[in-house]
Amino acid sequence: MLNILHQAQCGLEKAKARALQVLFWPGITKDIENMVSKCKTCERYRPRNAKEPLMCHEVPNLPYEKIGTDICEHGDEITDISQIEQFSLCVRYVEDHSYKIREDFLTFVPVYDVTGAGLANTVLETLSILGLDLKKMSGQGYDGAATMRGQFRGVQASIKEKLPLALYTHCSSHSLNLCLSDTSNIPSIRNCMGFIKEVCRFFHMSAKRTEINDI
Repeated sequence: MLNILHQAQCGLEKAKARALQVLFWPGITKDIENMVSKCKTCERYRPRNAKEPLMCHEVPNLPYEKIGTDICEHGDEITDISQIEQFSLCVRYVEDHSYKIREDFLTFVPVYDVTGAGLANTVLETLSILGLDLKKMSGQGYDGAATMRGQFRGVQASIKEKLPLALYTHCSSHSLNLCLSDTSNIPSIRNCMGFIKEVCRFFHMSAKRTEINDI
């Protein structure tokens, strides 16, 4: 009877459901499992998901153990959609052994004191909590806001007072953004940017033109 119910090779769970609708005896579930496990058709078409290989690597005990020489901290203060002010922290460093320059995002930190001293304390406390050795901090980069770049009460000044080697550099991305914003008011540059955009769109809308562009 079980063989008749399983003629469609519907799988273990469906075979159980169909059998229990019309049959029952003690141990019927076990009998169905044995029957399906011996079914050659089910064995042939049973899905076999290949497992991804695990890449083994040495995990450092502390984050700064990956750092070979020094670190440069980048930060920016923003307000999200829920009106919560946060400070984003990134680090640029030279990786130990490979000597490759890396730049990684660390975390978002809620801030409640937006003064220069308050933000500086937030930066240093967060880096310490994450296990970074502040003695290796050789640079810091922010936008051009007075709170960040202030020579006396800014974030960079407060951090440099405690860590003299942490030299301040104005963020290049913010400088580029300001330049593009100002130059967009010049008609010739604005027209040039519009022309470049149309050229990019011309190649992007055709696979053949894109292939020629790659060559």
